[in-house]
Amino acid sequence: MGFLVELDIVFGLSPLSGGNRSFLSEETMKNFAQKVQRFLKSEDGPTAVEYAIMLALIVIVCLTAIQAVGTNAQSAFNDIADDINNARTGTAN
Repeated sequence: MGFLVELDIVFGLSPLSGGNRSFLSEETMKNFAQKVQRFLKSEDGPTAVEYAIMLALIVIVCLTAIQAVGTNAQSAFNDIADDINNARTGTAN
């Protein structure tokens, strides 16, 4: 599919109807400018950024908690292994 045909489809001009490209330039630019203005005025962009920041902070907190639990679990298992080894060899703590 050619670039101009794709542009015609994106901007609503049918390649089969022989869309008027001279109309495409001025009207399309006005339409594009209006869409950009609407996007900048809308709050969808900042809201998405806020959600992304919150998600990143939640992930950081979860990873920190998992690491702490893992460290505590490793310490507990090492203590149990030492107790078993001491009981087997007959030495006391």
